[in-house]
Amino acid sequence: MHGGIYEKLKPFYYCFWLRILLAHTLHSKLYFYFKLDKS
Repeated sequence: MHGGIYEKLKPFYYCFWLRILLAHTLHSKLYFYFKLDKS
């Protein structure tokens, strides 16, 4: 594994996973609020 390529891609992967985590958290919160609103 070439270290230089990994170092270049690391910020991209970090942003990618952070975005997925944020979207998942937001989706869960929205789902929870809608569920709470209907009951």
